[in-house]
Formats: sequence, C-alpha cells, structure tokens
Amino acid sequence: VDGHDVSFVASSIHDYLKTTDNRFDTISISNALHHLEDVGEVLKNVWNILNDGGTVIVNEMHRDNLTAAQQTQHDQHKFLANLHSTVGEYHRETWSRREILDFVTNAKLSVQHEYENKNEDAPITKEPNRMVERARDAIEKAYQAGAPDDIILERDRLAVRSSEIGSSPPPQLTLVCVQA
Repeated sequence: VDGHDVSFVASSIHDYLKTTDNRFDTISISNALHHLEDVGEVLKNVWNILNDGGTVIVNEMHRDNLTAAQQTQHDQHKFLANLHSTVGEYHRETWSRREILDFVTNAKLSVQHEYENKNEDAPITKEPNRMVERARDAIEKAYQAGAPDDIILERDRLAVRSSEIGSSPPPQLTLVCVQA
C-alpha cells in the first residue's frame, strides 16, 4: 500500500507470544485452534502483540450439523488427530461452534462480524483423499513395528466410507474481533 509499511507474516502464534518485540494491526488464526494446547490462554495473550485498535480474525472449522460427506471428513480428521497425538503432536478433533465462541468470549474478544460458511454445496470427493494418504503416513510414523489391528480396521473403514459416501469440507466459522 502506497505510503504505508505493510508486511505479512505467516508463523506459529506461539513464536510471537514469547516476545512483545513484534506488534500487529491484524492477527488471523485460521483452522489452527484445534492445534493449540491452551486455546483460551493463546487468545487472551494475543493482546500482548496486537496494536491498540487491532483486529483478531478467527477462522475455524467446526463439527456441528454436518452432512454425511462432512461427517466423513470429520471422522478422518479425528482419526488423524489421534494418530498425531500418539507421536507427541498436539492435535485434537475439531471444536463445536459453541466452544469456539466461548473461547473468544472468555478471552475478552468482542465479535464485530460473524460469518458462517456451511459448505453444504461443497464438492464431494469419493476417491481416497489427502486425509487418507496422511493417515497412512501418520500410521507408519506412529507404529513403526506395525499398527494394531484396530488402527488398520479404522483406516480401512474410513477409506471405504470416503469412496462410498464421499468427503467434503466442514462448516467454517469466521469471527472478526476487537478487544472487548
């Protein structure tokens, strides 16, 4: 933008919360809340790196009112999250819409704009998708000597479900917030 110092940084928010050397006008946290071990504390501390009058944008998929194809994606994601947790990565299943709003409210954020993309008309993919491939990789990493039967059965069940019912993106909740 002419005459303005504009920069964009894409990084783990934890890197920035450790110091107040960097301050931002806008912070966007997109599809990452379910990767944050203490969501509430992260959102409360975001004010330490946000300029006065700044904006926080939270965009997160949620698990409410899913179509059958979205449920496939949810189940695949939950399975993958459990595999990642097995090897020490913090990854949990998606939050509910209410839980996301509660995190924001408890962090003293005031929602100025709320948008929900229900993704009900999103394309349905019926062939093995990226999540199935990622699950195979995660299984190999988590169970180098061979995965237990229940893990293999669940992987296969999800692959069959994906090919029969299909998979599609879950609903997305976007919240544009300022300090309350």
